[in-house]
Amino acid sequence: IHGYLESLASEHSDIASNISIGMSYEGRDLKVIKISGGTLKDKPILWIDSGIHAREWISITTTTYIATQLVEKYNSEEDVKMLVDTFEWYIMPCANPDGYEYSHTK
Repeated sequence: IHGYLESLASEHSDIASNISIGMSYEGRDLKVIKISGGTLKDKPILWIDSGIHAREWISITTTTYIATQLVEKYNSEEDVKMLVDTFEWYIMPCANPDGYEYSHTK
């Protein structure tokens, strides 16, 4: 998940960046992708997180899909461009990386 977020931010560095907001209880990085474009100052912030519970696998895929659509369609779809230029998006696909890892290994 983190590798994919890093790839998205790298490929779309004009509007996306990765932020670490701390570490989990077991020492895993808590990553967020920030997506924002345009020149507006003091934009409203949209926060989306998922993967709060260990077996919420599909929610992680859903929020990752949202981030992908925002960055990949920014230059080709006016409604997406308007959303990215109007809001600062903070998307955290996996709020509980310890539980996610546990549900895959135990």
